[in-house]
Amino acid sequence: MCPCKSVEATRALRYELKSSKRLRLGLTGAQDSGEPFMAAGNKWGYDYYSYYLQLMQPTPWIDNVVAGKYRLSAGMGLVLGQSFQLGKFAAMQNLGRTVSTLRPHTSRSEADYFQGAAATINLIRKRNAAHGRGTTTLQLTPFASYRSIDATLDGDSAARTLITSGYHRTPTEMAKKGNTHITSGGARLLFTHAPLRLGLTTVVSAIDRGLQPQRSTPYRRYYAHGKHFFNISADYTWCSHRLAMSGETATDGHGHLATINTISLQTSSQLALVALQRFYSYRYTTLYGHAFADGSHTQNESGLYIGASWSPIAHLRLQAYGDFAHHPWLQYLVSQPSESWDALFQATWQKGHWAVAARHHSQLRQKDNSDKNALIANDRHQERLTASYTNKDITLKTQAEYVNTRYKETSRGWMISQQATVGGMKVGKTTLRLSAMAAYFNTDSYQSRIYAYESQLQHEFYFPTFYGEGFRLMFQARADAGRHLRLALRAGHTKYFDRSTIGSGLQQVDHSYLTDLDMQITWKL
Repeated sequence: MCPCKSVEATRALRYELKSSKRLRLGLTGAQDSGEPFMAAGNKWGYDYYSYYLQLMQPTPWIDNVVAGKYRLSAGMGLVLGQSFQLGKFAAMQNLGRTVSTLRPHTSRSEADYFQGAAATINLIRKRNAAHGRGTTTLQLTPFASYRSIDATLDGDSAARTLITSGYHRTPTEMAKKGNTHITSGGARLLFTHAPLRLGLTTVVSAIDRGLQPQRSTPYRRYYAHGKHFFNISADYTWCSHRLAMSGETATDGHGHLATINTISLQTSSQLALVALQRFYSYRYTTLYGHAFADGSHTQNESGLYIGASWSPIAHLRLQAYGDFAHHPWLQYLVSQPSESWDALFQATWQKGHWAVAARHHSQLRQKDNSDKNALIANDRHQERLTASYTNKDITLKTQAEYVNTRYKETSRGWMISQQATVGGMKVGKTTLRLSAMAAYFNTDSYQSRIYAYESQLQHEFYFPTFYGEGFRLMFQARADAGRHLRLALRAGHTKYFDRSTIGSGLQQVDHSYLTDLDMQITWKL
């Protein structure tokens, strides 16, 4: 088995049956580029499958039941959270709210899911209409899971690293597929009596081989390790018309603490304020927690986030946030305690079909110098200007972006793009929707790379990275043929002027250009 250098194929299959908003039955099959299909270790076809059965309110006392593969979120993510985050700017819209969700795992991601069964049970459900206080509820969500995971092994008895990429393209990667197993269980208890919500969440897990990362490396010293893991947390939310407060405090099996608290205030229809405080001990460990953080782990961080949204005059909205974080223990490429600062300001003017937005984003961090005896600045400043026109059937968007970074040396880059979408076109009984995008980018190095969201087909999400010099073209077409059939096609082409190969290792393409093609057929009964 060897990586494909010129033509890469990714396959996916989704089937879902819904009935009366109470039954949901689904199967997802997925295969990454270079992985064998109905061969080698994938004799059942696709490299990965997700399957689930969901019943909504099957009885008056049961709200939700999911069997198969599923996801759980609770509180503010200290014990059970989502690994996917849209960023601090988008998070400003949801701060001040705790969550409690149980849903099927429908995506192609091979990480952050449970496999087994879970249910949300109504222990108490009492209406208080006479007092004008809505409904008092007490819900219990028990869950159990047993699943295989990929790991890099240290001999036969321990897992050195848990692997979540899901790649099984070579014999070495295939040998790691499902070589370790994790058993998890727990429960969430949620009491609601408006405007108050109180929650208690506990998770117990065991890894059969035991987790033994290379803790001799200083920044890994307090990574999660061992065979058995335990977390418990308490969370709260209090909401009124203008004021919301929420938070969660958790501990692991060794008594190490993590806490996060927010308060948001809507002073008027023109002004909203939010503040968030968090403290995650550098010794706190969690296998499933993904809370708001400046770093990639819910660990080794204390910080304060303040955001505001203000409309001083008609058609104008000003939005800003500032986030300061302190990291008391070491991190990757940071061999001393360090600090970071993240700030963003955006002004948006919108009237009728037109909108213009200007944004400045600064990230100020610290990293080791070349001798690793002091910290130096690792700064990134990004400006973006966007103009768009939108009506019922047409969307036009022009965007210019500039990046200036500094770490050991200065690196700059810029990108300009044009997007257009036309919908509502009729050809007989078929409705067409067409989208196109063209972009030119030019950056000094990877350090000044530019991230850009690109429209995808249904169930897909794509945030490509551009660096060097080149252009990107994308075309997408969708045809709704009646009520049942949808056909979609998406083609993209990236051309680089400063290199003869793209990527490296198993992802290397031996050309200066890369073309991707996606086709999707959806049939609804």
